[in-house]
Amino acid sequence: MVESKMAYFIDPETLEHTYDQVLIQPDEEGNHILPENATWKRPIKEDGSFFVLAKWNPEAEEWEEGGTPPKPSIPEPTETELLGEALVEEKLRRIRTEQQVSDLGTQLVEEELAGIAKEEQLQAQAQALQDLGEQVVDMRLQQILNEGGTQS
Repeated sequence: MVESKMAYFIDPETLEHTYDQVLIQPDEEGNHILPENATWKRPIKEDGSFFVLAKWNPEAEEWEEGGTPPKPSIPEPTETELLGEALVEEKLRRIRTEQQVSDLGTQLVEEELAGIAKEEQLQAQAQALQDLGEQVVDMRLQQILNEGGTQS
């Protein structure tokens, strides 16, 4: 008994495999009749892997690779993901603004403290000058008193 054979169909214009196939039963004499635009050759590579796009080569009477693997598409973000990104960006902006405000506050405090320190330094210098002036007056007074005491 003759077994049935699988026929694989080819698009006559593009020569691409149509992914149609049919099991052909033998006729009374045991012959298989190949349908038009079909081949007995299975559209599979020699290593057993499948073609991305099987294309028939009529001269070589074999299947060849006619395509390239599709590049994985990057899915568009959902509204929830977009909203999440916007919230993250807003939070980062807020954190940067808070840091800038904090930095400005620190700078103002440092400037204020520097001003206070300078004021304290000026007051200390003024006090030192006043003390020195009082000492000079006391010394001069003492000198006058000493000179007056020796004249009598």
